[in-house]
Amino acid sequence: MRGCLWLFPGGTGRAPFLVFALLSFAAMILVLLLLPSQKIFHGQESGLAPRLGDVVRLFTLRSPFMTLSGVLIYGACYGVFISVLPGHLILAQGFSPVSVGIFFALFYLSVSLSQLIVGPLSDRFGRHQYMVAGLVMVATGLATFVHIPYPWVFLPLILASLGLGVFCVSSLTHLNECAPADLKASISGSYYLAWGFGYFLGPVVLGYLDEHVDSSLGYDLLALACAIQALQLWTARSARCASSSRGS
Repeated sequence: MRGCLWLFPGGTGRAPFLVFALLSFAAMILVLLLLPSQKIFHGQESGLAPRLGDVVRLFTLRSPFMTLSGVLIYGACYGVFISVLPGHLILAQGFSPVSVGIFFALFYLSVSLSQLIVGPLSDRFGRHQYMVAGLVMVATGLATFVHIPYPWVFLPLILASLGLGVFCVSSLTHLNECAPADLKASISGSYYLAWGFGYFLGPVVLGYLDEHVDSSLGYDLLALACAIQALQLWTARSARCASSSRGS
């Protein structure tokens, strides 16, 4: 789809969606042919089947809870970039349909490249500093882009997009490391639940502020939320990640 936006920057017509459908079908074939099947072990670490209480106790620990709070804000930012922000760029900063198409292409490209680069780095140096750095990058981009004219406005938007990718890959991996083997699917589902709440609520709140209060207030508040969350994640970097006992 990102390649489609480069080929069809205006995003009009049926061609981008047809190409996207073909790529999705090709991805399905590759997964079926190349991904090996694996046997699932239940209760491998403790000999006990996972229970709902185990999941709840996991989320009462500070590190997973703080990470999911950051995921909620990350989802709000992602939703804003997809829905509300393009309209703001058109109305407030004079973007044309072609410019909006370029913005989307740069957004997805930045998210993808940052994940590709930061993934191995976080494997080597740890997750917390990259979660914090990603949120700081998002906060900086959101707080500054409203004051920068076209075409330089692309620079803070790219910075924020890179930050979203950095936070995504490091936070998802961190949460999976917090969970024992038989709760990894549960915590991954919780990740996308938190992301979905933010993805839905963020554009609604910010769109209302953009239309009825001030065009930049919502972005300033979202940047502030990212900065506060980054500070809290930094203070929680040494917090206990996983419960030491199961089934008690």
